[in-house]
Amino acid sequence: MSTVEDGQWDAWSAALNGQKLDLGPRGNPSSGYYRRLTKDGWEAIGIWRKDGWIRCRNSNTKFDVSKFDCLETDAEKKALIDDLLACRVYAIPFAIYKAVAVDRQSFPPEYKTKLTTNEEQAGVVWTLELARAKLGEVPGIDLKIPKQVELTEDEIKAARFKKGVAAEFPGATVVKDLPSDVIPFESRTGDIPGEPAIGHNNPPEEVTPWGAIAAQVKQFGDACAAWLKGLPTGKIETQADADQLANYANKFKTLENTAEDARKTEKAPVLEQAAAIDAKWGAPRDTAITMRQRCLDLTAVWMKAETAKRQAEVDTANKAAREAAVEAAVISGGPIEDVPQVAAAKVTAGTSGRALSARKTKTWRALDREKFAIYLLRMKGSDGTPRPHGELVELLDKIAGRLGRNQAEVPAGLIVFDEGEKVQ
Repeated sequence: MSTVEDGQWDAWSAALNGQKLDLGPRGNPSSGYYRRLTKDGWEAIGIWRKDGWIRCRNSNTKFDVSKFDCLETDAEKKALIDDLLACRVYAIPFAIYKAVAVDRQSFPPEYKTKLTTNEEQAGVVWTLELARAKLGEVPGIDLKIPKQVELTEDEIKAARFKKGVAAEFPGATVVKDLPSDVIPFESRTGDIPGEPAIGHNNPPEEVTPWGAIAAQVKQFGDACAAWLKGLPTGKIETQADADQLANYANKFKTLENTAEDARKTEKAPVLEQAAAIDAKWGAPRDTAITMRQRCLDLTAVWMKAETAKRQAEVDTANKAAREAAVEAAVISGGPIEDVPQVAAAKVTAGTSGRALSARKTKTWRALDREKFAIYLLRMKGSDGTPRPHGELVELLDKIAGRLGRNQAEVPAGLIVFDEGEKVQ
């Protein structure tokens, strides 16, 4: 037979898993472990059900568990527990609650953060990743929370000892017959009344800075998308809607800046290392480049002279061969024989590695830049419509913008600025 104690931890467990916290109706709060900010600082609150009673304990010594044993039948005491939950409360793992409420330790830094008013209005849910991002610290710090093991859905069902448990665990007729790791929360014994089974609220062991920001972007993105989807007409029609969407835009800008700052911070050491490497190897490399170019320049002078010399020698030899052929034809009275023309040997330099030689190159340039620019601006497409060269148009607009921003003197009518509005 099910009781009010069955499933008493559902809302609290859901909140630990990133869902919105449901504290239940007034006078009948959801069982769980919470924290709230008071004028005296942060305090831990524990609420659970046992033997038909609602029990409570918190880290403030003026409230003790014994004063709340009979909350189900005492309206005044119900009011006291309602007062505890009147302020904004956040779900916390049992290990944190025990450390603060029982062992009298201080809350870890992450558990001293809270949502801003804008975040609450936007439907943001407090998470450990969000807290770490707020602190700007490297996530994954050791909170000294014991390593826990996640329970499967079937094990949770068994832990609550609901209908059908016998089929899952043959022969289990009482709680003690169940495996030790699935004993119901309310049946466990320990230093803290209502202590839940270990393993259902294990926080992430490590969250990277990128993961924290990405999680926030997704969280706010999903919330914004859901809010937009809920607009009756799909459009912004009221001041309240405009304010809400502007708040989302501001939050996304904050996340953009945070991500960009993190990117620059993470990249800075790499850039410094790259700069150091460039400085280290740049000097000998630049010296080698300078010396090579000096060698090439001196070699080029010699190669030009040597090429001219060889060509002159070949031209002289070819001329002498032609003249000899003509003279032979005159003496013999026969035709002038064809004389093969000898080409000058290509000039090269170097006996090791790549041989140096003169190579012909082609470089295109505008013969009349003004006429060429006019031609590009008056180009037409295949259909005959004007289609100025895109690259030149883009370049001209960039130059016009730079001259305009610098308030340079430009003849009237050559550049103009377009006025418009941009929501920022």
